[in-house]
Amino acid sequence: MRVMDIPTSALGALSVSFQVSANNLANVNTDGFKQSDVRYETGPGDQGVYISEIRKDATPGSPVEAPVYPIVGRQYEQRMGWVESSNTDVPRQFVDMINASHAWKANVATIRTADEMMGTILDTVA
Repeated sequence: MRVMDIPTSALGALSVSFQVSANNLANVNTDGFKQSDVRYETGPGDQGVYISEIRKDATPGSPVEAPVYPIVGRQYEQRMGWVESSNTDVPRQFVDMINASHAWKANVATIRTADEMMGTILDTVA
C-alpha cells in the first residue's frame, strides 16, 4: 500500500463520520429519530481505516407531549398526545466531531509531510 493511501482512507472514513454526526444533530428535534454511530475497522494488511458499519442506536427517546393528528371519522383532528422524541445525545455528537476533527488534522499533516519528503527526494535526485 502506498504511504498516501493510509491517511487518505482515514480521511474518507472521517468524512462519513462527520456526515453521520451532522445528520444526527440536524434531526435532534425530529420526533422518533434514532441517532447513528459509525464503526471503524482496519484495512487489509492492518493498513488504513474503513467504515465497517453505521449502526442505528435503538435506545428510545424521552416521551414528550406534542400535537398528534388521529383520524376521527374521515378527518384528521388535532389533539395533544405523547410521542417519542429523538434519542440524539448532543454532547456526545460534539465530542465525536471534535475527535474526528483532531484525527482529520493528524492525517492531513501526514499527507503534507509525505508530500514534502517526496519533493525533497525529487529535488535531491534532480
